[in-house]
Amino acid sequence: MGKGGGVTTVFWTKDGTVTLARFLRIKGEYVLQIAAGESIEQPRERLAEVREKWPQAYIKLYTQDIEKFIQTCRSNHMHMTYGNYVKELREIAQILGLKTEIA
Repeated sequence: MGKGGGVTTVFWTKDGTVTLARFLRIKGEYVLQIAAGESIEQPRERLAEVREKWPQAYIKLYTQDIEKFIQTCRSNHMHMTYGNYVKELREIAQILGLKTEIA
């Protein structure tokens, strides 16, 4: 356990198409950040080596502008699911009246 106490999850991801999403605020307005990519399975030994840095998944995003994606992030937590749900998340954001930031 770290100096601050608390807990963290430990898991490994498998290869496959994934969607990442996160609600954030830009200039006081809620925005839904969405990205699709590929989860790249890593050997458990590699993850154990870098465990102190807390990697949970290695994702190769489909975006060509990774810097924009990073600059838009407002948190170190993203939600991930297997499959490509960018279209569906855009539709939900539109229904909710939210802007989207798509990587």
